[in-house]
Amino acid sequence: MEKNNKLITLRELTLADIPAAQDITWRAWLATYSCFIPEADLRSYFNEHYSTQSLTAFFSAPDNSGIIARDDATAAGYCRTHFDRQEERFYIPSLYILTEYQDTGLGTLLLERAEGIAKTYGFKEVWLGVMVKNTEALDWYRNKGFQFVREAPFSMGATTVEHLIGFKIID
Repeated sequence: MEKNNKLITLRELTLADIPAAQDITWRAWLATYSCFIPEADLRSYFNEHYSTQSLTAFFSAPDNSGIIARDDATAAGYCRTHFDRQEERFYIPSLYILTEYQDTGLGTLLLERAEGIAKTYGFKEVWLGVMVKNTEALDWYRNKGFQFVREAPFSMGATTVEHLIGFKIID
């Protein structure tokens, strides 16, 4: 895939990529969530769940993985995947893309790669959650075949928002 004549490549996310994943997450959150979640609450959640220690623990666990998308010099997006043995479900807990790389097909490439990982575990569906107020993402996921079947509260700091949980059947 190319953006502005720069080749975008996907590869497995390594522990060395954690700072890039943190940067992508924070920038994506500010662009998407700051209109309905105060920055202090975003920072509180980020510091707890996206700290270097938290992400190192996540990516070091055997049932978790990640995919990072890079051009020549920039990490443009990434996703995390998680096989939940207790629920017998495959989750995509995060899929974030920098604003300047949206609408380039990068999200589709990351989603397809995550679906490929799910298939290696023998799954026929992938699960994820999206905030109700993130209407652009909800529309995108629905367009990709996701069906949202449950609504649940999701808290970031002192702010609680509604979150839709859904799945997509994969071939």
